[in-house]
Amino acid sequence: MFTKVYGVVEANFMNPVEPDRAIFDGAIRGMLVALDPFCSFLDADQFEQHRQFTQGKARGFGSILFVKPGKILVLQTAQGSPSWRAGLGPGDEIVDVRLQRK
Repeated sequence: MFTKVYGVVEANFMNPVEPDRAIFDGAIRGMLVALDPFCSFLDADQFEQHRQFTQGKARGFGSILFVKPGKILVLQTAQGSPSWRAGLGPGDEIVDVRLQRK
C-alpha cells in the first residue's frame, strides 16, 4: 500500500518528490507517533546532538524535548543546566518563550 501511494504521489505531485524528506520526515515519523506519541525518529544531526547531551557535552539550554506541531514537552532536564535553573522538568509543556535581558 505504501509503495502504491508513494508512486501515485511521485507521478502526480506538482513538485518533484524528495524521497528522503517524504520517507524520513513523513512516513517514518508518522508511523512512530501513531504507535507511541513519545517515540521519535532522529536524523544523523539530531542523533549527534542527543549523543552529546547524554555524554555531558552541553549544547543548547539543557533539556531533551518532545516536539510536534502545537506541542513542546520537556522529557528530560540536565541538573545545573539553564532549563533546570529556570525550573523546567519532565512533563512540563513549553507554551511561550520570552527573551529576558540581564
